[in-house]
Formats: sequence, structure tokens, C-alpha cells
Amino acid sequence: MNNDIKKKSREEIAIAYKSEPWWYDLRGFFILTFAYRSTLWEQVRFFGDNIKENHLEVAIGSGSLFDIILKWRKWKKMPQTNIIGIDYAEAMLQGAKKRFSKRKNIELKLADVAELPLSR
Repeated sequence: MNNDIKKKSREEIAIAYKSEPWWYDLRGFFILTFAYRSTLWEQVRFFGDNIKENHLEVAIGSGSLFDIILKWRKWKKMPQTNIIGIDYAEAMLQGAKKRFSKRKNIELKLADVAELPLSR
């Protein structure tokens, strides 16, 4: 491990996610495709099959990928689920709120996964 790598502060990370949701989606598509060497449909199938009755979607971003996943589940006649989606970046979460505004089964919250009140 290289000790010369500087950790980014929360403020520096927050700046990276102040872009418009469409730019985040485009950037995410390229990361998914080239860095992870995975196709969109592989991701949709994998995540779509693994959503259970009560689901926590961490880093929901603008919700574009998650929306595709939910549409795929509906097409496959899979059951609707109760979903809580969280994201650290308010700009991204606003995109998800707009996208899912009519979905009563989706609750969206501004939250930092590193600071969720979980106990062991």
C-alpha cells in the first residue's frame, strides 16, 4: 500500500458530486463499462435479482440505474419492494427525488453511509 496517497476530505469528495445528475450518470456508465468491465444488462440482472422485500440502496445517486433495475423487475413480474435510498451528495439525491417522486414505496434520505447509526 502506498502511504503517499492523500486521503480526500469530505469537502473534496462533496465537490466531486456537485455536478448535474446527467453528468454523474454518464460518468457512471463509463466507469461501469470500462473500469468494471461489465455491461449495463449484467448489472441490471445481478442487482435486480438481489432486491428483497425491504431494500436499502446505498449511494442511489440520481437513481437512473436503479430506475432501470426496477423497470426490469416489473417486466419480469417480480414483486414490488419497500426501498430506502440514501446518498451523500445532495445534488444526486435531488435527481433521485425527482425521478421517484410518484413512487410511494421509495423513501429517499440524505445520508453518509460512513455515519449510519448501526450497532453490532
